[in-house]
Formats: sequence, structure tokens, C-alpha cells
Amino acid sequence: MSQESYTFTKYLCSTRPFSKSQVDRLGEFYAGKRSSPPASHVEIIAWYEWLKSQTLNLVSFAIASQERDGQGPFEIAQSSRVKTKTSIADKINRGARLSTMQDFAGVRFDVEATHSTLLKIASTIKPLAEQAHATARIRNYLTNPQRGYRAVHVWLTSKTAGRVEIQLRTQLQAEWANTFEKLADLTGRRIRYEDDYQPSDPYLRATLANLLGLSESFYVSEAHLEKGFNSAQINLQAINTPTRAIPVDPLVHRERAKIFQTMARYEETLANTAETNIDSLKVLRQTQDILARYPYGKGRNYD
Repeated sequence: MSQESYTFTKYLCSTRPFSKSQVDRLGEFYAGKRSSPPASHVEIIAWYEWLKSQTLNLVSFAIASQERDGQGPFEIAQSSRVKTKTSIADKINRGARLSTMQDFAGVRFDVEATHSTLLKIASTIKPLAEQAHATARIRNYLTNPQRGYRAVHVWLTSKTAGRVEIQLRTQLQAEWANTFEKLADLTGRRIRYEDDYQPSDPYLRATLANLLGLSESFYVSEAHLEKGFNSAQINLQAINTPTRAIPVDPLVHRERAKIFQTMARYEETLANTAETNIDSLKVLRQTQDILARYPYGKGRNYD
């Protein structure tokens, strides 16, 4: 392990100053199964806040390594959180334990990158974690979505430090997920985990159908763009090949002209796709606004 990479992974070798049973007791308290939290509850939350902040640095390092390899630069929006008491309680009441909850602490990176680049970033994180005696399990929800949700997740697990979840998404996937969360605020948690669940409210049911359709169309569009992007990189390399100041081979220049024509059509396709994406993002944000103001108020479960 290089000294530079160790700087970003050494936190995974740290030892949490409390036991797993204390973490589980905190979860039981959140779920209403205990009358008081463990004495270490403040320390537990502070530890997981620290864990997520260190993981932000690790993922940023992995993304920077892809940029150094010529994959970027990327536009990135990052965030992190420790899971809310309500979300923890919901999982505890469905049989989970807080000490084994992968997403107690989580970080999220919305990256303007191709699907393969998201997977490369995840694959960069994996050996870094393993060198720090932690495990990193990559979950590909791009090709295997959960109720329309698409992303690449990395589950980091350190026996001594704890667990944290990393989410890597495109901008379209991120806005889709934000809209789905607004819908779930109204329908309840079943919408996330039951494939055959349908809201009883007609508008919410129609919104779910629209979101599932958008998830598929976003995936197809992004996958198609990746193929075009790879072809464009090859063409750009060909265009950048030096030519003689005094032309002597007409075939060379006719081939280059064909490439320029192909690139022009590609750029026009990108422009049209950008307009479509802007419209889709606008629709998603408008839907979020409608869901936030839906007649019966935020947090109301309609089923």
C-alpha cells in the first residue's frame, strides 16, 4: 500500500470505543423496545459521523485516481448522513440489528460519468479497503435495479471500525431517487421492498408507473451514450493524428473528413439528448414539488 493511499484508508483499521451490543441496544431504543439508550449513545453517533466523513475522503481519492487515468474531470455532488432514528426503527422492527445495518452511516456521490466509470470507481475502492483489512462488496443496481432504483453501491465492512455504505449514481439516477423518496414519504416503506405493491391513491399510483418507466428509459439512454462516447474517443484520437503541411495523400484527408462528419452527427445527438435530459430533470423536480405539497400533507401514509 502506498503512503498516499494509506492516508485515506487507515481509518478502517481504527477500533470503535464501544461494543456491538451497545450499538444494538441503541437500535432497540430507537425502535421503542427499550426505555433508555445505552450510556455510550452520544459516542456511537459521533463515531459513525466520523466514519462517514473519512469515507467521503476515501471515495474522493478513488475518483481522483480515475481522473488521473484520463477518465475525467467529473462534475460531482457529494453528501453523507447517519441514518435517521425513524429509518433505523423501521428496519429494527423488520428484524434487523443496528450493529449489522450496512447503511447506518452512508455517503453518496452523484457523478457525471458513464456506467463503466462508476463501476471502475467502485473497483478502485475495493482493493484499497482490503489493504486496510476491511471488505468491500460491490452491488451493481445499474443492471439489477431495486424497484427502479439504479446505482452502484459499495458496502465497506471493517471488523474493528464498523460499516458504511457508498452510493455512486449519475445525475439522472440521483434526481430519480430523490423523487422516489418523496413518493415513499407518502406511501410508506412497502413501495421500496415489495415489487407488486401499488398505492391505492390514483395519482400516486400513476406517479409510480411513470417513475418506473423513466428508470428504464434513463438506463437505456445512458448505456447508449456510453457506446457513443467510446466510439467518439477513438475518432478523436484519429483526428489528432498529425498530418503533413503540404497534402500529398487525398485518402488520408477524405477519411478524416468522414470522421469529422461522424463527430458532427454525434455532437448533434448529444445536444438533442441534453435537451431531453433537461426536460426530464425539470419534470422530476416538478413532481417532487407536487408530492411535497400533496393535499394531505407530507408524511401521510395513504395506505
